[in-house]
Amino acid sequence: MGKSAMTQGVQTLYRWQLEYLGLEPGLAAIWLNIGIAGHRIAELGSGYLAHKIVDQETGECCYPGMLIEGFETSEVCTVDKPETVYLRLAVYDMEAAAFYRGASEYSSSEFIQCFKIISDNLATPIHRFKPESVFALIASHGESIAKLLKQLLKLADEFDRAYALPKEFKELQRNYSLSVSHQQQILRLCQRYYALSKKHELTSVCSQKFSNARELVIGLEAGLRSSRD
Repeated sequence: MGKSAMTQGVQTLYRWQLEYLGLEPGLAAIWLNIGIAGHRIAELGSGYLAHKIVDQETGECCYPGMLIEGFETSEVCTVDKPETVYLRLAVYDMEAAAFYRGASEYSSSEFIQCFKIISDNLATPIHRFKPESVFALIASHGESIAKLLKQLLKLADEFDRAYALPKEFKELQRNYSLSVSHQQQILRLCQRYYALSKKHELTSVCSQKFSNARELVIGLEAGLRSSRD
């Protein structure tokens, strides 16, 4: 795909998720890049999960969070044109660095993964590869990809259960016109109620009618003080 196209693709996909799928900010977002790649000696059709991604042009390095188990891993080197020499003992592709850099704007490292399937090596160079073989190569790893997704979804679920936005905060977002500053204040206050096991008191405060966001903040702060008395 290439780095420029990948960067634009990640940005477009994120906007689409927000607008049409209702992706909630604060929840874990899984980003998985699956594609073909080359390697000096790796067997054709073998699959690797990236534990390090290097942009050969800039020298920039990225390190995906390695909480996934049961996969062979490799360094992935992103180049601007198909590799034929394979100087590094690494997987070579044309998009992983841009994908990871773009996805890092919207998620954390453990939820951003690159899985590469070897399509060429020194013995079978890239000019012999037939583009129509891409689907078959990826399909041959269907079980591994499903296993990878299952682990990612489990990690995301654990994250969301630990750090999910309080439902009361979501209701307040819908009911009031909140600036970014007020959203941050109100979120912290809601989380404080949860930390003190005062969900009932929070529900009571949220059921009241406030004329604006400032009064809402004052009401939430007052509710916390009274709950400690």
